[in-house]
Amino acid sequence: MLKLQTEHLTVYEIYIMASPCPMCLGSLYYCSSKKVIYITTREDYVPYHKDDRKYFELETFYVEYCNCKSVNQRRLLMEQHQHGDGIKVYQHWNELNK
Repeated sequence: MLKLQTEHLTVYEIYIMASPCPMCLGSLYYCSSKKVIYITTREDYVPYHKDDRKYFELETFYVEYCNCKSVNQRRLLMEQHQHGDGIKVYQHWNELNK
């Protein structure tokens, strides 16, 4: 196993089966790869992908996810519970990574 010891993949090309889902796309942006190559689109494979999950269907998920809808319009119930200490973990991470 190759251990790169970095999340920066700026010199690498990433090969994947299909256009990336939002989670994978976020990871691809984060690692800043040189290029992403895929062989099919979700529009192409949606007729062959069936899922029995409550909130996830390829036909609707990307509209839910892309922030095209406000949080209170999404099918998945989401609510923010503000807490005064909620930001402290990010502040701590920032201090550790200066």
